[in-house]
Amino acid sequence: PEGELDDASLIRIVDAEGSEVPAQIDVVATWRDGSIRWAQVGVNARPQGDYRVEYGPGVSRSAHGTPLQVRREVGGAFTVDTGRATYAFRPDRLLPERGVADGVVVLEDSGDGAYLIDNRGRPARVSGEAAEIESGTLKEGTGRIVIRREGWYVTGEGEQVARARMWFYFTAGSPFVRMTHSIIFTEDTNELWVRDYGLEFKTPEAPQEAAFAISEATEADRFIGVHAPEEKRLIIAEMFSTGLVEREQRLFTVSPDGDEVYMLQENYPHVLERDFRAVVARSGGSDTPLTSGANLEIGNLWTHSWLNEMEVAGDWGEARYGDHSLMVVMPQLAQRFPKEIAIASGGVRVAFWSGRSGRDLDFRAVTLVNEYWKRWADNANHPFGLSHTERGPAIGTRIAEKSSNAQGAARTHDVWLLSRTGAMSDAALKARGLAAAHPPLLQADPEWLGASEAVGWPIHPKDTKRFPEVEEDISDFWVETLGGRFGNVELRRSGFIMWGKNVTLGTGPRWFRLSQGTGHYGLDRSAWVLYMRSGERRYYDYGRHFTRFAGDLETHHWTAGKKFKGGFADTHAHLPFYWGQSSRLGNVHATGGNYWTLGWLLEYYLTGDEYANELLLMVADAYRDHQDPDRHLARLTDHHIANLSILYQHTQDETIKDLARQAAHMLIDLDNPVGLNDNLRYGVYYKTSTEWLFPLYLYYKSTGDEKARTVILRALDDKFRFFYSSNQTLRLFLFAEAYNWTGNPAYLRLIKLMVEIPHFGLMGHNYFLGAPTALHAIAEEEEPIEPFPVIAATNYEDSVVRSNFWGVKMEHEFIEDDTLPPLLVGKDEGHAVNLSIYVRMSDEVDENAEPEAVVAFNEPGGEGAEVDNVRVEKEQRFKTKNPGRWHPRRWHFYLTLPAEAQAGVYSIEFPNTATIVVLESDAKDIRLYND
Repeated sequence: PEGELDDASLIRIVDAEGSEVPAQIDVVATWRDGSIRWAQVGVNARPQGDYRVEYGPGVSRSAHGTPLQVRREVGGAFTVDTGRATYAFRPDRLLPERGVADGVVVLEDSGDGAYLIDNRGRPARVSGEAAEIESGTLKEGTGRIVIRREGWYVTGEGEQVARARMWFYFTAGSPFVRMTHSIIFTEDTNELWVRDYGLEFKTPEAPQEAAFAISEATEADRFIGVHAPEEKRLIIAEMFSTGLVEREQRLFTVSPDGDEVYMLQENYPHVLERDFRAVVARSGGSDTPLTSGANLEIGNLWTHSWLNEMEVAGDWGEARYGDHSLMVVMPQLAQRFPKEIAIASGGVRVAFWSGRSGRDLDFRAVTLVNEYWKRWADNANHPFGLSHTERGPAIGTRIAEKSSNAQGAARTHDVWLLSRTGAMSDAALKARGLAAAHPPLLQADPEWLGASEAVGWPIHPKDTKRFPEVEEDISDFWVETLGGRFGNVELRRSGFIMWGKNVTLGTGPRWFRLSQGTGHYGLDRSAWVLYMRSGERRYYDYGRHFTRFAGDLETHHWTAGKKFKGGFADTHAHLPFYWGQSSRLGNVHATGGNYWTLGWLLEYYLTGDEYANELLLMVADAYRDHQDPDRHLARLTDHHIANLSILYQHTQDETIKDLARQAAHMLIDLDNPVGLNDNLRYGVYYKTSTEWLFPLYLYYKSTGDEKARTVILRALDDKFRFFYSSNQTLRLFLFAEAYNWTGNPAYLRLIKLMVEIPHFGLMGHNYFLGAPTALHAIAEEEEPIEPFPVIAATNYEDSVVRSNFWGVKMEHEFIEDDTLPPLLVGKDEGHAVNLSIYVRMSDEVDENAEPEAVVAFNEPGGEGAEVDNVRVEKEQRFKTKNPGRWHPRRWHFYLTLPAEAQAGVYSIEFPNTATIVVLESDAKDIRLYND
């Protein structure tokens, strides 16, 4: 929490017995007062353990018994020593040059192993002076180190054809290393593309045996259809959102005997295609080296000796050298096809794109349509920027003629390098491979995380005891969104091109199938909130995979032409070229540009993944370098406010803060009763919560600018008093925070009703973000919460409908009358009665007519007369410049029966009205006359 702790040395980790566990603590975010906001733990420990955090005065962290060390040499060479292994780097080669683990040399002369073969057949490596390798340290201590290195792929002729960016994670006491690799396409991909690329890990001796993890497709793999049977919904949702399927693994072992043996996933179900094809095969002759570079036989899979044919390749392979082995793990190998792991006399190779598939990594539209999208493109029924004459069943052919250049895009993969000495059972070996492919997760207790508000707002942890129905709704709605009727599950988001893409929400229309992005509606940031509050892996997996797609393909990593580094891809919204044709600082159509900086921020805080941090810093640089307040900030203001506020929270950069302030203040107009500038796109009532208030909320939380808070409360008060809702808004979240700020009991009653709606169509996809914050407010209350609204009635098809939800007719009670009955209000002697009432006039009267409140003392039909000392304040909703969003017949009344008025029953009527809703009342009794 803010102000709680200033010194990270006062934090330590203990196990279930209270013994300290060696750990490194890195502060990665602070509050505005400088106190620690997020601290990340680097620990080498058993995932089966139970660990606790101790912090504060009197707590001190001990040093590691065998601390990690870095030995740096003149000229840029350095060696990382974990206590179990050493990895030596040369300044002119990207990968570790030499590795020694547990006394065994596992890597030798391996530094130039980052390779690429372009469409002209030229091999290129990230090595040599022309590679211009840069190296830096991101986190360094006695427990771990994270190293970032970047350089050019250089051909034999010295041409720079693409860039490689890598992160290396080393931990004290561990021989293992995790690597994250990104390729950046710096050239025009219509002219230069890739046939094969990956990493080679060269070893000093030839392996005696190779082992691969293989499996077969499951029933969930084969599932086809939009509607999953009830019992399959969860696994279907997880598979289609993340590609994860629990499969039975088995080992396939073979002796290389001087050849190269490899496991290849050549094809896998994707979009509408349903073919599985994977093999373990043998190629080459005696003493075959790693067959990359000029030696790789591109596309010759079918001429090789097949050793095993299966449907699904596993995520790892192991080269065995007698008394030791070297395992490489590439998570999601099959789902991101075409992928390959090869083992030969020279060592082990992972191919992020395998040329042996017979296909090139070619981003041209014609190649993508013919070799990847296939039937998906031809079955689309939307013009996608084409003229009406170009529509038709062969639309894929038309799309193939469009221009596509992926220059500036990237693709990112994780690889684990795991060495071992001595024997290991098959079961233990498979468990180790699975642990690297799907790493154990460690996080602070969800209750602590939510209460600390370090994420930016309060969040209630998953709570099936107090809120079982709400938690079931959240879980079911997630499943339905990703794998059920909302998720278009027949479209498999697999393969190098689409892996990690957001779900296309809704089973129709089909034109969403081929679109640049959109459709995720906040699932990105919501996934991390849901993960934080529950620890459930399905949310983590979706968030991580989404980051890799939006961060790679919809965010530009290089400046060229109309694209600039850190910009979001911009193209026609309904063309499937995620990488776009130009860059924008904010883009509603690009999934990465639509507030996804918040998802990156939460991912980095919760997981420590440096790729997410890289994206944030890259976008921040883009705003600093390319913003133009007169042009950029006035365009899609909401996205700029949100992104800049998030980036300022992360960087604490005053330039970013000033840009955020400029953008936010363009939105604010305190002379307007709503508080918003009516010159906004579509006026102040267009998706008010989503477009304007939530970005202002992020701005307020990161900067503390009270003007933003004032606007949020004023606009919410307007929304509340005039009873206006929209399914796409974040109203649940915002009203929950408004209650935390103001303590207004009417807001509490409202969010309690909204959070408990058992109807998916009313939830909206921001329910995932709003419900946990609303539950936090509700859980703090010790007394029962009264219902909201106090009472409501609506004319509806010649009857009156009593509704129990804000703006939505649900459990109806029909009153056989076509006029609204009066309200009956009970008043005690000497006590005033106050009422807040929303009134919507009938469409039968002129929109310029004003409603009137007629108050009488006694029930209708009695002898009493009208009361004339009632205080009446009425207001028509602000008349926006956008006439289509004005709603002139919406009015709000404040009525007060003064304390001196006679005790008894009063009737209140509103002639010529269609709807009345009593929002607040302190009357001892209030009801409709028909009651």
